[in-house]
Amino acid sequence: QQIRANRQVRTVKRLVYVGALGLDTTYIQEIAEWIVEQNGAYSLDIFSNNIDKSVLNFLNNLKSPYISLYKSIPYFDLPELLATFDIGLVLYKGHIPNYVYNVPNKVFEYLVCGLKVWYSVELVSTNKLKQEFDIQQLISINFTNLISLTEKSVFAIFDLPQKIHENSPLVSKLISA
Repeated sequence: QQIRANRQVRTVKRLVYVGALGLDTTYIQEIAEWIVEQNGAYSLDIFSNNIDKSVLNFLNNLKSPYISLYKSIPYFDLPELLATFDIGLVLYKGHIPNYVYNVPNKVFEYLVCGLKVWYSVELVSTNKLKQEFDIQQLISINFTNLISLTEKSVFAIFDLPQKIHENSPLVSKLISA
């Protein structure tokens, strides 16, 4: 409860990414460059033990105080950590059908921790999940055109409820399963 209250008071919006990173398979370059352009309005924390050398070189060359790299943490410690962030990132480019036509686990992990989730427009099944269950916390992002994230659209994203409502169609479906 206290963590969520603190989240609302912060002026810097905190983004998090958990998982493997490659320049060819994720939108890490696009989101990192956007974070830098926001000049401190956003920060990005990355937790991974599987980062391609090209990504490490790219991030190190950015020398951004707004982007931090950490080793991955134990899976069962993730909920407490994730709850301190505002937005969970799903950066897959949809380079293989598995990412396009399944909903990545991290979508659910971020949602249950109260985060909004930015996912790439290529993720067809994630978009279907959003539509079918009206999950407003799932936000489809065109990572190749982040300039379209205007201040107005960004503020609208943060006006969304923090959690999925307990009477949502998704929660009802999960309970009845």
